[in-house]
Formats: sequence, C-alpha cells, structure tokens
Amino acid sequence: MTPNDRPIVVFTDGSYYPDDFATSVFPALGAIAELRRTDAVTPHHMIHDLAEADVVVTRRARFTAGVIQGLPRLRGLVKWGAGVDTIDIPAATEAGVIVTRSPGNSFAVAESAILLILAVAKHLLIMAQAAKEGTPLAFDVRGHELYQKTLGIVGFGRIGRHLAHIAQGFDMSVLGYDPYAPPDCFAAVEARQTDLPTLLRESDYVSINCALTPETHHLISIDELALMKPTAYLVNTARGPIVDEAALYQALVEGRIAGAGLDVFEDEPLKPTNPLLALPNVVATPHALPRAWESTGRTTRMIQDAALAILEGRLPDTTLNPNVKPKGAIR
Repeated sequence: MTPNDRPIVVFTDGSYYPDDFATSVFPALGAIAELRRTDAVTPHHMIHDLAEADVVVTRRARFTAGVIQGLPRLRGLVKWGAGVDTIDIPAATEAGVIVTRSPGNSFAVAESAILLILAVAKHLLIMAQAAKEGTPLAFDVRGHELYQKTLGIVGFGRIGRHLAHIAQGFDMSVLGYDPYAPPDCFAAVEARQTDLPTLLRESDYVSINCALTPETHHLISIDELALMKPTAYLVNTARGPIVDEAALYQALVEGRIAGAGLDVFEDEPLKPTNPLLALPNVVATPHALPRAWESTGRTTRMIQDAALAILEGRLPDTTLNPNVKPKGAIR
C-alpha cells in the first residue's frame, strides 16, 4: 500500500481533541491511515468533509440517515464514549456501516454520580461560598448522610453496576431499575431489582444512568418527580433529555424534592441563562465531570482497537449492530 491509497480516518468535533491526539494515541493507525480532523456540524458540511473517510470517530456530531446515505465510502462510525443517541443505527446498518462505541469512562461516570450526590447532600457549594466570604452559616444549614440511606439507580449497565458497588461502601441500600438488564446483575452487587415508581418512592437519592432513547426521553417528568420524597435528591450524569428540565425546575422551586446534581442538560453546551443554575439547591457541571486521564486513555484504546478492526474488515467487540453486512476490508 502506498501513502496515497492509505485509508482515511476523520475525527469530528475536531477542536475537542488536543493537537497531537491522533498521533499520540493512535500510533497503530498512524502507520496505515491518514488522520484528519473536522469541526463540520451541518449535514451539508459533514458530507463534504467526510466524503473520503473510511472510518469516522465522533463525539457529538449527529449522523442522521441523510448524512450516512451521503457518505458511500464510509465503513465505520466509532463513538467516543457510551452514548450513541446521535447516530441513526438502523440507517447505518442498512448502509453497511459498522457502529461501535467506547465505554471507557464507566468508572469515572459512576464516581461523578457519587460526587454529585455528596455535593448536594452536604450543601457543598453553600459551604464553600461561606468559607470564601468568611460568613457564618445559619444553624439550619446542615447536610445529610449517605450512611444506610437508599440509592435508586435508573439504568443498570456498566455504570449503574459500578455505582451500586461504590454505594456498598457507604452501607447504602440499592434499588435498581432496568427492564433490559438480566436479574443476576442486580444480585451480583446486592441490589434489589424493582419497577420505576417503587424506586422513586423509596429512594433518598436517585441517579440517572440509562441511555437516551425515544423510550427514555423525559422518563423523569412531572408524575415521576411527584413520587419522590421531599427530602430526596436527583442526580443525572447520563443525558439531559432523560429528565424534563421544566418539571424538575418546578419541583425544586416548590420544594417537592430537596435538590439536584446535574452534569447533563437538555440544551448543551450549557448556557448561563439556564434557570436551574440560579437555584441554591442545584449543583451543576458542564457535561465534563467524568473527564479523567485514566478514562481518556481507556477510551482512546477502545477507539483505536475498533477503528483497526473496521479497517481490517472485522467486527469490533464493541459493535452495536452485529447484523450489519460490512463493506469489506481495506487493505
């Protein structure tokens, strides 16, 4: 193979990656592929910039059926992270495009959920601001313990199971809801499998850890929030649209739940005008809390393995559409 006929791998959301990202973490690809980056986000510009791509590594760019159909050379889409709500998987399958993901940040997301739970339960931001200003705290500004409380986990995949494992260290009782998870995965981490209404009614802390799908869009809305205890806290480190933000805002303002910790929002990038940011019982971070050196390294290794497999005509272990008929190997 000559340099001119090497396969092409393109990274969308190009500004997200460090300047040396491709060459530093994709040495194997660098030997056989031309690596490019693009910040194109509109369908027209994506089709133009990705026309020569054999494999695309993507983070936030949206691959609709129209975009996929406009890229006849494309053989594989490799998603940075676990969420694939930005990719039309049936359209990719029909076009012979392999879709994979890289769930290398499962531990970091689970730790982030615990961090947000502790932050809202302990009034961390209020305490920190008081320390900066040197002002005394009111006597009734007190936090809550996690010890022997109940944690409800919505979504019991890798992240949910690891979160349940961490919760055991706080001597918490764990409830899990996931209609697609096998029963033995709950027992493995000493969690009790239950339905969503029961989980919401009984939990002191509710953590959202499921994927965003048409089924889970606004899974937590007015009726669901009404089931929660007024002393309960909601944490979301999954995807913003799983929670109805307007309903959550009203529940928080009216004291129907105690507080919320949010790393994801319905409208991202997070805007400073989001009304949730003005509430004292909300801890918010800009969909970045799970970023960690370890998870980034793990994720990039998964991406590299997946891209190499696609270029060689193999299905990666992380393939989401195993029934796809690939377009063939690139030699």
